[in-house]
Parts: sequence; C-alpha cells; structure tokens
Amino acid sequence: MSSVSLTCFCIITGAGTTDQLNDEQQQMIRKMSTERIKGRLMRAGVDEEVVYGLGRPELMEELAGTMLDENATAAKGGEGPLTEL
Repeated sequence: MSSVSLTCFCIITGAGTTDQLNDEQQQMIRKMSTERIKGRLMRAGVDEEVVYGLGRPELMEELAGTMLDENATAAKGGEGPLTEL
C-alpha cells in the first residue's frame, strides 16, 4: 500500500520518478503498452490489486521507481540493471 501513496505523492508534487531515468529508459516506458507495464510490475512484486487500481501515468511512475530500485541494487553488486522490458 505504501507504493500507492508514494506514487500519488510524486504525481501531486510533480516530482516524477520517470525524470530520474535516462532518456532511453524514459522512451522505453512511454512506448510500452499499459498491459505490458502491468505485467512487468506484477513480476517485480507489486500487488495485483494495486497495479489494476492505477492509471497509465501512475503505472509509468511505478515502473520507473522499480527500474531505479533495480539499478540501485545492481550498483551495490546485486543483479544487473533492468535494460530490457
């Protein structure tokens, strides 16, 4: 539930998570279908009810946050960053 609150906060304040991604990643998210974004989020562990309760802008922000988290994990020596969706 906290991810929904965070997403709403980002949209209201205009502090978009998507802006923190590089241009290639932003373009990749914009080109993805809404259903593909939903599937990617659910595979990343976001609750299905949360995913289906979000609109496209919120889904895109949530995916951007997921990508940033994965990139941070990769920088710390975890699995590689998300490059292909």
